[in-house]
Amino acid sequence: MTASVTIAIPTRGDRPDVRKTLESALASAHGGQLELLVVWSGHDSPPIWSNALPGDPRHLPVALLGLSSARNAALEFATGDLVLLPDDDVICSAGWFDSMMSTLTGGARIVGGPVTCKWPHGRPPWMSVEMERVFGSFELGAGLHDLSPGEGLAGGNMGMWREAVLAIGGYDETLGTTGRGGGMGEENDLIDRALALGLQVTYVPEAGVDHMIEARAVTRRNYLRRMYRFGRSMAIVRNPGGASRSRKMASATKRAVKAPFVSNRMEQLGSASFELGSIRAALWPS
Repeated sequence: MTASVTIAIPTRGDRPDVRKTLESALASAHGGQLELLVVWSGHDSPPIWSNALPGDPRHLPVALLGLSSARNAALEFATGDLVLLPDDDVICSAGWFDSMMSTLTGGARIVGGPVTCKWPHGRPPWMSVEMERVFGSFELGAGLHDLSPGEGLAGGNMGMWREAVLAIGGYDETLGTTGRGGGMGEENDLIDRALALGLQVTYVPEAGVDHMIEARAVTRRNYLRRMYRFGRSMAIVRNPGGASRSRKMASATKRAVKAPFVSNRMEQLGSASFELGSIRAALWPS
């Protein structure tokens, strides 16, 4: 099946290394025919330095700041039938493009691959392997895997049929990051809705990317902040809409008391931060 494709990269414009993301995506595509689209979140026009980006991309300014709104704009204005959405701080693997394309044209409506964190000076000694997940590390094993309800993908390494995702409402713009604030879980919400409607969502192990972690992000404070936001977001996404506030509060409090505290002190604090975020969502969901 022949399908046109757009590689769309949302960015706030504060990461000039988006050039490396573009270069890796183009290299993975082997110079094939495609549209390259850079979505400038929170901008009325692209910055001057965007003229030097490789691949002669089309530029799409989006005045509203927010990752979900930028991704929705990419889906709305892309010319391709298929839209691949790597984040602006990843390096796409050599097999990324072909494996995404073959899985999408083979029946999947939404796909995603593994994400490996690349630390500026190695993983910090206070961080366990499990704690990397809140910074974007993600994998679901070595085999091709169709998702079941309750499973998700990494938002920074996904691809999809444009019309299929627009038909289910795209990304929820009340979720996802907005600058340094906002929530998380927008990709979980999208996948939950897709699976509920019977769409095939597939994990593609060959479609890997490396997530280049910025040095400024590697702090204990940032880890705890991310865990809090993740707990709040997942409580909103995954809690039954019909549950009363008191029931949500009781459930979150029970989890906080029984949180899986382990020997790593920062992991203990992170678990507590996650549950505090969940309690916050139970009390004040908006």
